[in-house]
Amino acid sequence: MNQIYITFTFGLALPILFPICLMSIFNMYVAERLQFAYFYKQPPKTDNRLNDRALQILMYAPLMMLSFGYWQLSNRQIFFNEIQEITHSGKPILVEHKMFYF
Repeated sequence: MNQIYITFTFGLALPILFPICLMSIFNMYVAERLQFAYFYKQPPKTDNRLNDRALQILMYAPLMMLSFGYWQLSNRQIFFNEIQEITHSGKPILVEHKMFYF
């Protein structure tokens, strides 16, 4: 779940995270299947509550992607190389984060 949350949170700014997460999840899947086949004597006794709770927690990952993605895609310092100089005047800094700027 940690990999999915990190990928969804920062994936729009770093798209390479999506294939890295896919390879990592596939690697965990293969390792778990091999461990069930060769290492574990009996499968662990779990019920459906663990799976339901994991899906309930993962439902919030797309919300994180939307909220952080909005900020990342509207950041002019990343895409247009516009740097706002920081002065110590005690006034708030206007960073010009807008979704549509024409």
